[in-house]
Amino acid sequence: MHKNDYQYHLPEEKIAKFPVQPRHNSKLLHYKDGKIQDFHFYDLPNLLPSNTTLIMNNAKVIPARLFCKKETGAIIEVFLLQPNGDYLSAFSQNETCEWFAMVGNKKRWKTGAISSLNGLLTIEWVDRAQNLVKIHWQTKKTFAEMLETEGKMPIPPYLNRETQTADLESYQTNYAKILGAVAAPTAGLHFTKEVLAQLEENNIKLLETTLHVGAGTFKPVEVDDITQHPMHAESFELTVPFLNQLIESQGIFVAVGTTSLRILESLYVAGSNILHNIDNPLTILQHQTADDNLGYKAALILVRDYLTLNPKTVCSTSIFIYPGKKIKSIQGLITNFHQPNSTLMLLVAASIGDNWKTVYQHALNNDYRFLSYGDSSLLWL
Repeated sequence: MHKNDYQYHLPEEKIAKFPVQPRHNSKLLHYKDGKIQDFHFYDLPNLLPSNTTLIMNNAKVIPARLFCKKETGAIIEVFLLQPNGDYLSAFSQNETCEWFAMVGNKKRWKTGAISSLNGLLTIEWVDRAQNLVKIHWQTKKTFAEMLETEGKMPIPPYLNRETQTADLESYQTNYAKILGAVAAPTAGLHFTKEVLAQLEENNIKLLETTLHVGAGTFKPVEVDDITQHPMHAESFELTVPFLNQLIESQGIFVAVGTTSLRILESLYVAGSNILHNIDNPLTILQHQTADDNLGYKAALILVRDYLTLNPKTVCSTSIFIYPGKKIKSIQGLITNFHQPNSTLMLLVAASIGDNWKTVYQHALNNDYRFLSYGDSSLLWL
């Protein structure tokens, strides 16, 4: 499979630089059984069967960009990616913590400490080769509180603009709760309080989970053979009550966004790992395969029972969902319109096959807005 098979022309003017207001006024493309219909996102509650369970990623984007200066005056950007340890502990620290980061202007910072522009944080290398840094502060505030004043919201690079005050709210879902993401689960940006209330009134079940979306989500596929693309790893949170609710659900599953789907599909692989006694079964590797004979609910039960016995298990996934991979977990997907040659585009193609071309051409021809702040789609598998 070649990356050019998943390419399309995306004109710059189709990329939404800002969201519509209110959010639920965004367009919603409805695709089912080869038929496309145009709606608005506020129509979603009436497009879902009453036995639907929506699985939503409640990850909260952190102000991950720290602009610092050396004594020489050189500006260094430290883009926090993930803590050296668990997220909860990192954000609750009140003196120091360690993070893996992308460092802009790295060649200008070889040794010594640098300070944030406000002077409240100092940062030094722990391991320059591994891009691991240690951050210090003396205010006795938690690191989460320090980021609120010292950090800057990381909006997607393809917006080609600076972060604005409005992004602090518009680049978070209305149900964002768990700190740690450096990119928003953008399929959830369309959900307003009104839509959420209507979903509950229509007896649609809402389940929240957490995948800490990483910067790797923006990494394009650059190799000709898409199967050789090095997939990024992302941490996710898992609880026994969440698994029980999935197991007990009797209807259909619809994933809100590609990040929710990554968790749901990872759970199937995890169940297969447990069944076959694979080490670290909740660390999902890119090229791991799963037992095709294992039912999805059976996989969830295996994961639930394992987690009950091993409650402190760290969960991470490098799962790569591309055409040819059979999706086990869902019947529907709510997602935005993605960049050409992206892993998200491949996931959509894995969901609805070559019909992605018809869906995307319809969106281009009918003035849909693309990417993170763009319009949405409800795709039935």
